[in-house]
Amino acid sequence: KLLQEQKKLTSIAFLNNGVSEQAARAIHELLACPEKLTRFHLDKNMTGDDGTKHIAAIVTKAKGMKDFKMAGSRFFSDGAIMLAKALSEGNSLERLDLNDNNVNEEGAEALAQVLPKHPNLHFLNLEATALGPDMGGALLHAVAKGCPKLEVLHVSSNDFEREGAEGVAQAIAEMKNLKVLTIGDNILGGYGFTRICMALSYSEAPLVRLDASCNELTKAGALAAARLAASKPGFESLNLDGNMIPEDAIEEVQAIMKAAGIENALMPMEDNDPEGEPDDDEGETGDMLAALASRLSL
Repeated sequence: KLLQEQKKLTSIAFLNNGVSEQAARAIHELLACPEKLTRFHLDKNMTGDDGTKHIAAIVTKAKGMKDFKMAGSRFFSDGAIMLAKALSEGNSLERLDLNDNNVNEEGAEALAQVLPKHPNLHFLNLEATALGPDMGGALLHAVAKGCPKLEVLHVSSNDFEREGAEGVAQAIAEMKNLKVLTIGDNILGGYGFTRICMALSYSEAPLVRLDASCNELTKAGALAAARLAASKPGFESLNLDGNMIPEDAIEEVQAIMKAAGIENALMPMEDNDPEGEPDDDEGETGDMLAALASRLSL
């Protein structure tokens, strides 16, 4: 009765409520004026693909949606495709958070068709959505072209590898307003991550936060991150924890950041393994690192 009486409701959230398929159907039936919603959050539920069709039906009616979150809701590519179709009904999205769902390549392909229709998108969280290296790069390229205001991008835990880093890097190079990039828990290695750093240097984006934790980085990748951070005015936070960076490289990183006056921006490295395996592409990565240093005049 409470929901049925809300004729002017614009924002609602269901967080950790055990929202199942039946509950999602009930929400759809009970919301009096879903077309007025501009903020709709669901998180840590058990909605699944069957429940997502009811949520998508709500989003379809909410053509002025600005802030949509459906995280940790156990949907797969079918659910992502339904949500993408629903979001295609509007063009006002500013924030989208689908983290911790199995969007997969099929869902990523659907989102790549839709997100460019939302030019005001400035926050995108696709962490742990199983994008994969190839489709992940294609999706980010579409976002870069169609969403010029993007400032915050979270794409950790998406199976990004060295082989697919070029596509991801090319997309990031087009994100001219990017301030926050979280790309940890992937398998970029020194070569792949240095590509990302090169892209961020060419974009001249006002980056202030970079998370590259747990990416199998060794010396070259760490130095690339430090030199990039040192080149960015107002840089605030660099996370390199969970990698395989030797002690001498950590000292170099600290020296670079201290010289730039941002030594406090380096996050603690309690889970770094300085005895880890060396980078197989150390020579090639070293050449790229030298090019990056030359470009940044560091």
